[in-house]
Amino acid sequence: MSKNTRTTRSKPSRHKKPKVSPGGPPEVKPGHPDAHHGAPVKHCQCLCCWAHRRAWKRDEQDHQRAEAWERTYGHLPYDGQVHVAENTSQALREVLGATDVW
Repeated sequence: MSKNTRTTRSKPSRHKKPKVSPGGPPEVKPGHPDAHHGAPVKHCQCLCCWAHRRAWKRDEQDHQRAEAWERTYGHLPYDGQVHVAENTSQALREVLGATDVW
């Protein structure tokens, strides 16, 4: 006698992946396997959920700060680059591997 096909099939996960909201971290329902320890729970004020929300905000601030720095200083030469003036010949620029800043 063979087993019923209902018992041999794998069961799909009952938990949906959390959706990322633009205003904050992906929050899950209390029954989700990642609740409290992997993701904050909706409307929960425990220390774990607070820490997840705070880390999410800090990460967002870091990304914004990095983008602002890149917009402001991204065109400037960094260590290992050669900066030359406007009147430098093209041949010297090619030999030095220089980049124009102005």
